Amino acid sequence: MDPEAGFLLPLTVVASMGLVLSSLSLQATALQSRLYFRSQVQVRSDQDQLSQAAQRLVSQINLLHPCLLHLPEQEWALHGTACIDVNRASRLIDGGDGSPADVRTLDWQPDASGQKVMLLLQLPKAEGGSGRRGLFAIQLGGDPVRAWSIQEQGLLGAPS
Repeated sequence: MDPEAGFLLPLTVVASMGLVLSSLSLQATALQSRLYFRSQVQVRSDQDQLSQAAQRLVSQINLLHPCLLHLPEQEWALHGTACIDVNRASRLIDGGDGSPADVRTLDWQPDASGQKVMLLLQLPKAEGGSGRRGLFAIQLGGDPVRAWSIQEQGLLGAPS
């Protein structure tokens, strides 16, 4: 056996192992990038669904039930009966009336000055987890009072 052949064999094995490890590292990086991209797409999708739901809810309240603007969501079914019946108030809260993705209203909380409302919405619960929530600030103003702008304050919770 040639002495050089004995030296080249371990060198070839080491080089091959280096190529295999490099390939595995590239595959892991590609998978990580793919998972990150998917999670970012999910975040944007959740943001879109929550924003659409917020806009739809505020639009319905502005057009059909403006007396709810200054009432906390917990009082809609009790004190809002002058402009809304209990069933319709429940559908607004539970994501009925055709709201996108059946988004649920968790909280509608006017501030003491009557100039702003904090709105908390939740996407449907994902399998084995909780649905993502979105917080929105709604500016009120005008005569008669209406909601003028909706600003996303952030997403809360795990992806749906």
